[in-house]
Amino acid sequence: MRALPLRLPHRGPYLLLAAYFFLAASLWNLLNPAFEAPDEVGHFAFLQHLVTERSLPRLRPGETGEAHQPPLYYFLAALATLPADWGDPTGAFRPNPGFVWAGQGGTDRNAARHGTAETFPYRGQALALHLARQASVLMGLGTVLLTVAAGRRLFPGRREIALLAGALVAALPQFQFLSAAINNDNLATLLATAALLPFLRLLESPDRPRDWAALGVLVALGGLTKASGIVPALAGGALALGWALRVRSDRRRAPRLLLGGLAALALPSVLLTGWWFARNAALYGDPLAYGAYREVFAANLRTTPFSLAEARALLSTQFRSFVGLFGWMTLPLPAPVYGVAAGLAAAGLGGLGTLFLPRRRGDLAPRERRGLLALGGLVVLQEAYIAATLVDCNASCHQGRYLFPAIAPLMLLLAAGLVHLLPRRRAPLLAGVLAVALALAALAVPLRVVPPAYRGVPLDKWSLWRVPVRTDLAYGDEIRLRGYALEGPGAAGALRVTLYWQALRPPERDYCAAVHLLDASGAVLAQDDRAPGADRGYPPSLWRAEDLVAETHTLPLPPGASGEGVRVRVGLYDWASGEHLLAGAGPFVTLGAEGVAP
Repeated sequence: MRALPLRLPHRGPYLLLAAYFFLAASLWNLLNPAFEAPDEVGHFAFLQHLVTERSLPRLRPGETGEAHQPPLYYFLAALATLPADWGDPTGAFRPNPGFVWAGQGGTDRNAARHGTAETFPYRGQALALHLARQASVLMGLGTVLLTVAAGRRLFPGRREIALLAGALVAALPQFQFLSAAINNDNLATLLATAALLPFLRLLESPDRPRDWAALGVLVALGGLTKASGIVPALAGGALALGWALRVRSDRRRAPRLLLGGLAALALPSVLLTGWWFARNAALYGDPLAYGAYREVFAANLRTTPFSLAEARALLSTQFRSFVGLFGWMTLPLPAPVYGVAAGLAAAGLGGLGTLFLPRRRGDLAPRERRGLLALGGLVVLQEAYIAATLVDCNASCHQGRYLFPAIAPLMLLLAAGLVHLLPRRRAPLLAGVLAVALALAALAVPLRVVPPAYRGVPLDKWSLWRVPVRTDLAYGDEIRLRGYALEGPGAAGALRVTLYWQALRPPERDYCAAVHLLDASGAVLAQDDRAPGADRGYPPSLWRAEDLVAETHTLPLPPGASGEGVRVRVGLYDWASGEHLLAGAGPFVTLGAEGVAP
């Protein structure tokens, strides 16, 4: 118990870092509309099939999706969705024909059409999606904490390096965004980062059977998550070979290290993933199911040789989408942010380079130097894996998220370089200040960038909480008036009436709202008839059940009118036939400060 007060100051920053990331990524989960993340439609479909059919989906021609992916991520995400009612289709994917990648000449950023029903408080499939996203948030949180643990392992005397590396991961906008999406990259990144710890221990001493076993199990789990899980396996194999070459003069130890290390990597993979490859062989005649994949995803395959121009495009797109390129690669950050990120990366790499100058040799212990070289090798190996996929894959493989399994090594390298640019005595304070600045800047991204990009006509459910006067008046069996707000008359001599309409079911016609301003005798002083949402491209004929649409009508007072004794009445009618929907006993209701009246 005596040690507890001494440890809390050291643990406090890491707990704050964990809390920050959890809240920031959860904010992305709430603000980013459903299915507005790369391939989230396919990942959700895999999850839905797994939960509802109790089986794994199959690759079928004409049905693109994620059925080729190993299933571990989806098993874990399925557990998170247990409270949801999958039989309730609320929040199901509705494709947007105007989406920029839909092939119909559209320019919209959003891949899906969004309605009120899918918003908070969630239910049905909308709830399932957000619960699965939150499972991804926990995986991202694990990656942040394991990055810190790896930094403390490699630099036990420089805690600020571990903290800054964790902050670089936690505050990276694209990492926050992806961690709040349904995507198996999140588990692949977590497992690759977890594998870094036994890897670093084995880098110091290879005679650690437990670490070889841990590395082997993590490699196997990575292989059961995504094909990129092969990268930690290659790194482990290279480590075993490197140690065998280093002690090659010992005729007993060298073969034991090489064969023992390779066996520790291979045996868990056979035991844990063998069934998956056997299934593929039985279904597709190929353990990797690559032939079936090529048939289904022909549109993503390369049709021209890789060129120097594409290499430049790859590096540019990869950098921008590593820092922050949201939606389906359709929503960039402001241009200066990329410049700041490039400058920070250049400073980190520059500081890292100085550590290997002869005059700075004393700044690093030999084990730290070896560790940094190994981390650099892991980053290069991950990039080499991506380059290998470009033999067949087109520009769809340029995405920066494919580098995320190496995000911990990369950020540890940058953190080490940045910290060693700072004065030794002030480095902890300055590194902490930089971490806080990065966190605050990243927190602004989902708040400032996402809502304006996806702001549609249907309102969120919680918008009703702010409506000044709430009502519950049905016009026929299609539309309900849920509330209104009255403003004025102001200096311009006009009354503003905002009506909140909600669809009970998809309306059959583009109904018009008739809003009349009456004097004390009932004479019409002004009127404004308009189909709610029509001027914003969302007339009633496009509404879905529960869609909540606000429309503001301006009613000017005649010259000399005081506004005293005036009333507002509201009706809803079919503009083509002139037929009114009945609201109770008649076609109109009168608005008042406390509600409505016939």
